Amino acid sequence: MIVLAAALMMALPATTPTVCPDGRTAEGTVTALYDLISVPAGGSWDWDRIDRLFVDRGMFVTMMPRNSGTVMAKTDLSTLRTQTQAAYSRSGFAEREYRREARIFGDIASIYSSFYIAIPQRGGRPLARGLHHFQLVRMQGCWRIVSNISQMEGGSWQLPAAFAPPTK
Repeated sequence: MIVLAAALMMALPATTPTVCPDGRTAEGTVTALYDLISVPAGGSWDWDRIDRLFVDRGMFVTMMPRNSGTVMAKTDLSTLRTQTQAAYSRSGFAEREYRREARIFGDIASIYSSFYIAIPQRGGRPLARGLHHFQLVRMQGCWRIVSNISQMEGGSWQLPAAFAPPTK
């Protein structure tokens, strides 16, 4: 089935590249997401620009260790927007990257990115850390995020040394 779908797609004419200021490179798309998702207290998000970084509504899966075992949270961009605005519109929200590793082959990319989350109104110190795994595709010349799977730290799960925060 997959081979048949690929063959049919290869027969389609190429489309004109789209203008993509935030998606010229796979890594540029991830950088833009970090820049756009972080806002100061009382700030607002540019959801139209964030939407353009994703294929459709994207998919987000977050694995969170708990005493009773790991909990999986799954959402899409629409739900994430609603939850983010409700939870952080007054306090602000910051998600900053520590380190990144990218693997690109043709029109697909896999980017691992370690990060921390902070609330600007609460002093901006890291409240949680984790590792994102972004999957991207290049469509019409623009890199877009298809999905992101994240593992939060906790219990025996700590960031691998290659993704740990830089030492000062």
